[in-house]
Amino acid sequence: MSRHAMYARPRNLEQAAALLGALDTGAMLIAGGQELMPYINYGQMEPSVLVDISGLKELNGISLEPDGALAIGALSVHSEIARDPGVLAAAPLLAHAVTLVGGGRQVHNRGTIG
Repeated sequence: MSRHAMYARPRNLEQAAALLGALDTGAMLIAGGQELMPYINYGQMEPSVLVDISGLKELNGISLEPDGALAIGALSVHSEIARDPGVLAAAPLLAHAVTLVGGGRQVHNRGTIG
């Protein structure tokens, strides 16, 4: 990571949107970090600001909507999706597919779907 990279952790979705709108194009979102951190560690990406969205409750969770649609938040991790009763009932192929993502237990427990 660049020596001058800053870190921001917005408290809600509204704050995250405002922050991203105010930052330069070198800002990058981070949640689980499974995809982004290796690039940063090897110097292939140098964000000016890391915006940590991992705590945004609005982007987390799995629910069945009143119209029967399955809603999966972008911050839901693979292991959560694989074992969720709603996903198993409504989208069993998705529940199975997330178990096939490589990287082992760490990616399954930390890697986000979105």
